[in-house]
Amino acid sequence: MNISAKSSAARANAILTERARRLAERPQALHAAETRRVCLCEAGGDLYGIPVEDVARVMSEAHTAPLAEAEPALLGVMSRGGGFALVYDLSALIGAVAAPQTGEGHFVLLRSLRPLTALKVSRVDAITDIELLSAEDTVNLPVRASIAAYGRAGDGRIVSIIDIAALMHASARNVSGG
Repeated sequence: MNISAKSSAARANAILTERARRLAERPQALHAAETRRVCLCEAGGDLYGIPVEDVARVMSEAHTAPLAEAEPALLGVMSRGGGFALVYDLSALIGAVAAPQTGEGHFVLLRSLRPLTALKVSRVDAITDIELLSAEDTVNLPVRASIAAYGRAGDGRIVSIIDIAALMHASARNVSGG
């Protein structure tokens, strides 16, 4: 083999090695899923994620005093730090089947809402990172203004990630009748 043929072979080998390296990196970049940290809750038989930046506290029990002539989703008020917090049934706010009104469940106190607001859920499972689904994966899922995105829990179940501002805006519209 002459010198020209050796350098061409070395150059071709270097090109193929670099190409193989780039191809090996590509699937990792394509499969790097976007995640969202949420408070994972069950309500009305469905799985919801409340973004952790919207959660102030999770309580396992709280006494709720009912309000006369309140909208169905508004369960009442509870005492919080010398004031009160409105308590809503999350499944009723979302438009799912409302959970039976028992003392059982968890209360998720929301951050930055005035008046203070808590959501009653059947159960809080965990604070966890949820892998967001792509637009193609959500084509057959319901479109609701109060759902910011959909994700998949570690066990494979679909999680509806709530847009708290849109959820509470829709609730305020329902109360005012508009």
